[in-house]
Amino acid sequence: MRLTVILFLLVMMFILGTFFGLMYQAIDEEETAHVSDIEHVAEPLESEEPLYVSTESIVLPEQKTTHPLEKVASMLERITTFLFEKIIYLLFAITELFLN
Repeated sequence: MRLTVILFLLVMMFILGTFFGLMYQAIDEEETAHVSDIEHVAEPLESEEPLYVSTESIVLPEQKTTHPLEKVASMLERITTFLFEKIIYLLFAITELFLN
């Protein structure tokens, strides 16, 4: 009976997580910008200023909000990679003992 309840709760949590993941929509700020928001068009540069761009003037695009499932997946990937590397190292050490 206890096992059945635990399995039922796990299935319900999986289904709720799946529905949450399917209904979640990340906010895309690029789609919310309208063409009418642009105030002016840039004019061609005709001055004698240098044509290089300094690193202070570079503006990087903002990062989009990441999906919660993507955060969980990346965390699980790091854990799995860590454990896999430790297991491989252990097997390598055991083989080195037998070969020497």
